[in-house]
This record gives sequence, C-alpha cells and structure tokens, in this order.
Amino acid sequence: MSNTQWIWRYAKKNRGKIILAILFLVINAALIIVNPYLGGMVIDDVINQQKTHLLIPLLLIMIATTVIRTIVRYSYQILFERVGQNTLYDLREDLYQKLQELDFDFFNHTRVGDIMARMTGDTDAIRHFVSWVTYNIAECILWFFSAVVVMSFIDWKLMLALVAVTPIIFLLTNRMSKKAHPLFFDIRESFSRLNSMVEENIGGNRVVKAFARENFEIEKFRSYNEDFKTRNMASAKVSRTYLPWLDGLAGSLSVIALVLGGIFVINGDMTLGDLVAFNGYLWMLNNPMRMSGWLINDVQRFSAACIKIRQMLAQESKIPVHQQEKLEPIKGFVEFKDVSFHFQMIQSKMYWRTSTSRLGRDKR
Repeated sequence: MSNTQWIWRYAKKNRGKIILAILFLVINAALIIVNPYLGGMVIDDVINQQKTHLLIPLLLIMIATTVIRTIVRYSYQILFERVGQNTLYDLREDLYQKLQELDFDFFNHTRVGDIMARMTGDTDAIRHFVSWVTYNIAECILWFFSAVVVMSFIDWKLMLALVAVTPIIFLLTNRMSKKAHPLFFDIRESFSRLNSMVEENIGGNRVVKAFARENFEIEKFRSYNEDFKTRNMASAKVSRTYLPWLDGLAGSLSVIALVLGGIFVINGDMTLGDLVAFNGYLWMLNNPMRMSGWLINDVQRFSAACIKIRQMLAQESKIPVHQQEKLEPIKGFVEFKDVSFHFQMIQSKMYWRTSTSRLGRDKR
C-alpha cells in the first residue's frame, strides 16, 4: 500500500468536503482562463478597432471574475485545511491508542524523543501534505493543461515552442526527487536523536547538576546539533543545485514567448491582442514549473514521515492484548471490619521543654 493510499484511509471520512473542494478547484481553473482572453479583446477590439462601447462590459466581467475566483479559491483552501486537521486528529488518536497498547519492550528500545518526533513533526508533515501540497499539485496540473489547450487555439506553433522545455524540467525534478528522498529521511532521524537527547537532559537535570556534568552535556548537544545542521545543509545543497535551473527554465518561457511572439506579430501571423492573451496565460505554465521543486521536497518530507508513523502503528506488543476486550469488567468494594485506630500525643517532652525554658528565665 502506497503512502497516499494509506493516508486516504483517514481522509476519506471527509469525502463531502473533498468533492466540494475539487469542484471549486475546477471552477477556479476555468475562471483563470477568462481574464487573459478578455485582455486580448481589449487590445484587438477596443483599442485597435475602436469598439469603445465594449470597454466597460469587458472590465466589469474581469472584475467580477476576479472577485468570484478569490472567493472560490479561499473556499477550497479552507476545505482542504479542515480535511487536513480532521485527518491529523484521527491519526493522532490512533497513535496515542497504539502507545497505550505497547508493552515495556517497545519503550525500552525506543527513544522518547523519537516517539515525540512522530507525534509532532511527522504528523504535522502529513497534515501539511493533505492541507496544502495536494491542492497545490492539483492546481498546477489543472493550470498547466488548461493553459496548453487555450494557448493551442491562439497559436499552436508558439505553444509547442514553450512546451518543448517541459521534458527538461521533468528530468530535473525526477533526479531531484531521487536525491532528496534519503536526505529527508536522514534529517528526520537526526531530529529524533536531537529531540531524545534534549528530553533526557531535561528529565535528568538534577543528576547532571549533582555530578557537575553541564559542560559534557553542552558538548554532547553541540555534536547532535551539528549533525542536524549538516544533514539540513545537504538537503539545501540539493535544492541549490536544481531549483535555480528549474526557475531559470521557467523564466525562459517569457523570453521565448516575447521573441517568437513578437516575430509572429511583425509578420502578421498573430495579432497583438493574441500575443497579450498568450502572455497572460504564460504564468499558468511558468508557475507549475517553478513550484515543482518545492512540491517535490514536501512530498519527500511526507514520505519520510509516513515511514516512521506506519512503522509505529504496525508495531506489535510481545504480550498479546487482543483478548482484553473479552474480559468482563471487574467491580469490587472495600469494607473495613473490626478495625480500630488510635492516636496518642506524648506530652512529656513538651512539658520538659516548657519547664526548662521557665527555669532559664528564673535564672536570669
């Protein structure tokens, strides 16, 4: 079972919200197409052909489209966030219930910091994937293919010149994904060790101070912290290697569109309004290409988190607990019978002290 199939078991309880959010996603992608097309009409019809009576209606449609798009996009962002929070709630419930079922052997061989990392950082990485990464991936796919279809109707030759860049971007993102996956797993393991070390130090701070081991603990923390920084820097190095190329290739689309589009307009193969509209759709190709690197990082972080959480949920106790549900609850009462209690104050010492104090005063 893949990680997405596994997390769907928790998210599927929110089918209604997911279906409504996807519907809003499609509506948003359809509305995005409107404004660049109307912008091209303003250039060709209103400015070039002097059809000024179309200006106000076109502007009103563009404003209305923008307002509706804002409301629709905000709505599905809230819906996805709610689905992510509900998924996180159910997942944490299962994790905590699993912790109560496991025996001492698990806790003897598992660091407390590792358990805390699974309950906090790993679960939040899954929430981030469900709430943010999923709809961003869906947005990028819808925007890309919508732009390809609409731009093909405007000028298929210019569209093919832009799409020719995408295979290079696909190869780069694929290589980045393969290199990033083990690094994120290492980061997660290093964070677990760091978390465990801090937890143990805080829990045993009396012992540390009693034996004057503060300097030793500081050096120990520094080594764990250095390891965590090193692994994060290795991940950043991968991003530094590939993300500039992805951004550069995405930025090259604007240059290709302006150069080839300008030549087509000069030669009369394309109107200026079509070039403006084409350029308006350009960001729908550009943005998914720029986002691909960041989304790959988030997906790899999600995969590393799923591995650790699924391992914990699959952990079996060496002492079987499945028969506990068959036991009937035991009820009992405590009754005191033939029991007595006696309390006696000893006054002699108090009297002696009082007498001594009085004697002392008499001598004075």
